[in-house]
Amino acid sequence: MTLGSRRRITGWAFFLVITIAMIYVLAIPPSVEVDVTEVTRGSIEQSLTFDGRIHYVNTTMITMPVSTVYIPERFEPGDTVEVGAKLGWYRSLILDERAESELAERESALLDGLDMAVIQQRALLIQMQQYDVDARRMARLYQRGAVSLADYERAKLQLDRVVHEHELAEKRIEQMKHEHAALRTGYASSLSRGLPITSAMGGVILSRDADAQQLLSAGAPLYRIGTLDSIEVEIDVLSTDAANLKVGMSALIDGHSDTAAVALVHRIEPSAFTKVSALGIEEQRVRVILRLRKQVRLGDGYAVSGRIILWESRNSIRLPSNALVVGDRDTSVFVVSGGTAVQRRVRLGYRSNDAVEIKGGIQEGTTVVVNPPSSLRSGTRIRR
Repeated sequence: MTLGSRRRITGWAFFLVITIAMIYVLAIPPSVEVDVTEVTRGSIEQSLTFDGRIHYVNTTMITMPVSTVYIPERFEPGDTVEVGAKLGWYRSLILDERAESELAERESALLDGLDMAVIQQRALLIQMQQYDVDARRMARLYQRGAVSLADYERAKLQLDRVVHEHELAEKRIEQMKHEHAALRTGYASSLSRGLPITSAMGGVILSRDADAQQLLSAGAPLYRIGTLDSIEVEIDVLSTDAANLKVGMSALIDGHSDTAAVALVHRIEPSAFTKVSALGIEEQRVRVILRLRKQVRLGDGYAVSGRIILWESRNSIRLPSNALVVGDRDTSVFVVSGGTAVQRRVRLGYRSNDAVEIKGGIQEGTTVVVNPPSSLRSGTRIRR
């Protein structure tokens, strides 16, 4: 073989190697840059967010006993008063027939209300005794494993609710007795001097309606007083969401550090009402009452927001929701394995707003792709 032939063969061989190398490089798909995270174990919750308003359940309005001149004391909204505190004075001089008639009518209405309050208190006492028996029975059954923890806690919650209502009923009776005593003082008096207007209950002054000496008619509002142990949160939720709520569920109030995890679902009203949303859409909503579990200084009518815990786990395998790839028949994730993305099906549990519980398919500590691009396929090389 001549030298020229050898050179031509060498040249063609070199060209062939370069061509094969270029074909190989071009045949390999380029790597895709992705973000990754690890599957972790921790807490996850499913919740329902809400907006609502604070409502004081146990309140009373202090009013003028007769039509006459009112002389206020210097109490301001937010001040704390005791039962019997002198909130102001009135000058009746000598009671005339009209004033006497007004006082007699008010006393009759007050005594009727007191009788009804006593009847209600006695009924609640009977109910409380029955629920106490039921709660003790459920405690024994729970200890023997005959009933579930949920049934036992539901019995305790019923007892706590009736005990609280019984305490409020006793406070109302005491309040009405003080009102009656103050009314009898005015009714029996014919002296031409100032008579005190006293507080029928202890609590916080929520509002003041008359702040200067003036002539007022009988029944005119003077002060509104409430107690911090009767605070509720009124909310309304979509009827479809209300179907997932149960009495006794925990709720968190946002924006108030001293009220964290202190609310419980107390009552879910049985009927819905129609409400027009901000977008002009008619919605069926249900009113739900939350009761705070400890005394907090939140004003009557305050707007609050928070969330009701529908489900919660402290020890679940969890994954960010943006790592999921939802298909027609299943859900999967891209697992990082040896520099490539491998698609793997997963079995899901509960979902929160930003995370999902993993029931099977991958283990804790597995590295997965988050926000996978639509071009990513199983076997694609990736770079972080």
